[in-house]
Amino acid sequence: MLAEHEAIYNALCARDQLLAQASAIVHVTTSEVRLRSVLAGSSDPPPRTDTARVIDAVT
Repeated sequence: MLAEHEAIYNALCARDQLLAQASAIVHVTTSEVRLRSVLAGSSDPPPRTDTARVIDAVT
């Protein structure tokens, strides 16, 4: 999750609006997946997202 925050921060520092938006969407989406997994009582950890790969695909 720290990598997701760093991606958002770095995009904002670079004043890259598209990258910041994509990074925020990735973060919110992966947070939702993690939360749904916890609420469903899953004992398996939710899948990790390669944030850089996802952001590269969007930009």
